[in-house]
Amino acid sequence: MFKIRAAVLREPRKLSIEEVKKPVIGEYDVLVRVRATALCGTDVDIYNGKGKARLPVIPGHESAGEVEEVGSKVTSVKPGERVVIDPTIACGQCFWCKKGLRNLCPNGGLMGREMNGTFAEYVSVPESNVYKLPDGISFEEATIVNTLATVLHSHRLVNVFPGDSIAVMGCGFTGLLHIQVAKLRGARPIIAITRSTWKLDLAGELGADVKLRSGYEDVVSRVKEITEGRGVDLAIETAGSAATLKECVELIRPGGKILAFGISDEKAGDLSLFPFYYKQLSIIGSRAMLPEDWNPSIQLIATRRINVKPLITHKVSFEELQKAFDMFEDRNIKSIRIVVTQ
Repeated sequence: MFKIRAAVLREPRKLSIEEVKKPVIGEYDVLVRVRATALCGTDVDIYNGKGKARLPVIPGHESAGEVEEVGSKVTSVKPGERVVIDPTIACGQCFWCKKGLRNLCPNGGLMGREMNGTFAEYVSVPESNVYKLPDGISFEEATIVNTLATVLHSHRLVNVFPGDSIAVMGCGFTGLLHIQVAKLRGARPIIAITRSTWKLDLAGELGADVKLRSGYEDVVSRVKEITEGRGVDLAIETAGSAATLKECVELIRPGGKILAFGISDEKAGDLSLFPFYYKQLSIIGSRAMLPEDWNPSIQLIATRRINVKPLITHKVSFEELQKAFDMFEDRNIKSIRIVVTQ
């Protein structure tokens, strides 16, 4: 039996690189030699026990690599081709899958959580879960396609128009992608809101028209001032915080929309429901992505319409995976995106 190296999480914060069985592929599957996997908040929540997962598990899900082997009925890719991996698995048979909403499938899951993921030398995935990469995108850059696809999916749900005013709450990795996508859609002004001055500077470089430092100035009053007293057309909450969601309610205009993009299980606390009636607000959640979001995301990065280079702040080797988790949790390290290369 062939063995490969993989990182195995057997219990929270107990991660080790071990030898495991090499994945076996079916006739519709693709074996991918993993070359790069980015570390994201979901991985860290699973690692520290905050996120539910089927342990033991090989974590990791935002990945790219080379096709090593294909099943007998695979036709879309061949060995040697470079691909990015869609880590969401759907059953294809349920009510939601048949309505074209495979991202909401209750029977599926996410690689690295309900099933083994990509912090391994090789991974087996269905043919439908790989997308070819143009030569101009490095494996490290390709790890961003996954998150960009989730951002594009959410923007389709809220239907951004040229001239829309947008506030982006939180300027971490996803917030900086939201700013760039909103810019491409013609939104103006785009108001970046976060506590970190260095993240605000980066938000300005990537397209934010106005930078506001939360906790140090009256953000709601400044937003009202910038929008002639109305409030913004759309507020995008990326921090996954009940406090920032409440702030979105305060700075949105009557008839406006809130995109609840950040992932959180926080309770809303003292959030009043009255503004949803009085201001006729819409709050829209967004989960994962759909197949139609992948190729546009690949092309946006390939054509450099989305600037991903400033977002990859750190690279570590597979042997340094534990270091990557430690770096992610260290507030003294200025990190946006940590990529593990193999």
